[in-house]
Amino acid sequence: MLLPLLSRYPEKIQEPAKKLGEAMQITNILHDIGEDYRMGRIYLPMEDMLRFDVCPYDLGKTEPTEAVVELWEFLAQEAERLYDELFEMLPLLETKAQKPLYLAATVYREILMEIRHKQYQMLTKRQSVSRFRKLELFQQATKQVARLIAGEANV
Repeated sequence: MLLPLLSRYPEKIQEPAKKLGEAMQITNILHDIGEDYRMGRIYLPMEDMLRFDVCPYDLGKTEPTEAVVELWEFLAQEAERLYDELFEMLPLLETKAQKPLYLAATVYREILMEIRHKQYQMLTKRQSVSRFRKLELFQQATKQVARLIAGEANV
C-alpha cells in the first residue's frame, strides 16, 4: 500500500521492497531467537533447523552450539544478500523516502553485525545498535543518498 507513496514506479520497486521486508523479518527472527524460545516460540525455519542439525533444546542453552551459529550465519547471510538489493530500488524512490528507508535497512543490518561482534549471544542477551552507532549510520546514509542524488543529476 505504501509503494505508490514511496515511488512514482511502484510496480518496479515491488520485488525489491518485498526482499527488503524479508531481510528485516529474518533479522527480527535472528535477533529474538532466545527471547522467542523462552516464550515458547520458534520462528526459525524447521527445514533449516533439520539441515543444520539444530534441535529446539539447543535454543534454550546459555551458549550457542556450533550448529546454531552455522544456522544463524546461513540465515544472516541470506538477509544480507536481500539487503544488498535495496540499492537497486533506491534510485526509484522519491527523494524524501530514500534516506529514511536506507537508514532503516542499514540499522537493521547492523543488528546482525552487533550479534556477530558479541559472539552470538542472541540466546541470552538482546543485542542492539548503540545510539552512537546509529548516529554514525545516519551520517553514512546522508552521504550515500547525496551521492545517489548527485549520480542521478549526472544521468
